[in-house]
Amino acid sequence: MSLVIAVANQKGGSGKTTIALNLAGAYCDDDPSLRVLVIDADSQNSSMRATSAGTEPYPFIVVNLVPPDQTSDAKSRGWRKTMT
Repeated sequence: MSLVIAVANQKGGSGKTTIALNLAGAYCDDDPSLRVLVIDADSQNSSMRATSAGTEPYPFIVVNLVPPDQTSDAKSRGWRKTMT
């Protein structure tokens, strides 16, 4: 069985990344056998940056579908391509 949850809102700064990462973590805590994938479709790459800040590995996978805007400072933040 598959379950897809979309967290979407056009307004910036509304907590979409925080909600998505917390939902992913809650599902993994509830059932460690689940395989959870977080797909970030924003060029700001917030979910990848948030999950790479800690020392403990997260129990879910995070990928970014959209390369960061080349005019932003995303290159200096160490963005790496995660999907081809």
